[in-house]
Amino acid sequence: MRGTYELTTIPGSTKKDWMFKIVKEDIEKLPDPAKTEKNGIISSLLFIEDLTPALAAKLKKATEEKPETITIKGFYLDCEGVSVVSIEPARLALAKYIKK
Repeated sequence: MRGTYELTTIPGSTKKDWMFKIVKEDIEKLPDPAKTEKNGIISSLLFIEDLTPALAAKLKKATEEKPETITIKGFYLDCEGVSVVSIEPARLALAKYIKK
């Protein structure tokens, strides 16, 4: 996925957090459930659960003209807010979201 890293208001909340904003052309790469429209808008925001400080610094330098690329290894669809992704082994990073 290509995108930028933005401090933005979390959908459905007043809290702000850093989110990975996917470039429009890459939204089609999301799993089908993530492309569900909410109020006529497909969310292009992802929360990276296992973001490292080094990657955060690199993403903050990305621009719309020069987006950064990340490889997503895990995906959790949060129906109430932003989808959560993992860039490392998903079983470890997303364990707190997955109920057994």
